[in-house]
Amino acid sequence: FVGSVGFVPSDALGFVGADAALENLVHNEEQARRPVWLNCAVEDEEEVPWTLVESSLQRLRGRLPGLMVQKIRGVGHDIGDWEAFILNNFLDNYAYDAYGDDMVEVTAEEEEEEWED
Repeated sequence: FVGSVGFVPSDALGFVGADAALENLVHNEEQARRPVWLNCAVEDEEEVPWTLVESSLQRLRGRLPGLMVQKIRGVGHDIGDWEAFILNNFLDNYAYDAYGDDMVEVTAEEEEEEWED
């Protein structure tokens, strides 16, 4: 899983069944090792406040080996270009074959063309 401006839902936050689902996840070794990458805007004060994100992540400390949290500063809630960056890194690490064998060739052809209107 790769997501932007994420937090870990819980029953207390109104997501009924989330606590049990999380426990099932962390106790399933195969599932717990799978990558979970989150982009988090630490200066977001309104949409998904860092205080919410950070407190929700505390329940995962040392329990979810595949977890990676990327903290983004200086953007408020608008992480914009960082979404593409983390998604590309995720795919490069875990689904590198998704780009296909001919991607380098296509990219090289596109770089040689001139784009004029």
